[in-house]
Amino acid sequence: MILQSLHNYLQAHLGNPRMSLNELIESVRADRSDVMRWLFGLQEKRWIDYDLTEGAESGVVWLTQLGIRVAADASGD
Repeated sequence: MILQSLHNYLQAHLGNPRMSLNELIESVRADRSDVMRWLFGLQEKRWIDYDLTEGAESGVVWLTQLGIRVAADASGD
């Protein structure tokens, strides 16, 4: 869900592939706490990276090269 949302954002914003945390939360329609837990897990796999403010109130999230490949494989691109 998060990987697909980030992948879609990357395809639509090639010059600016970093999605704001709040936009990501809205796009996956999940609670902030769930999204944060998923982000930590995806970062451990090196599929994503992020730069968040203290308390994760805002910031940006992006796919790594590995995450781009995983998301593309999952979507069939």
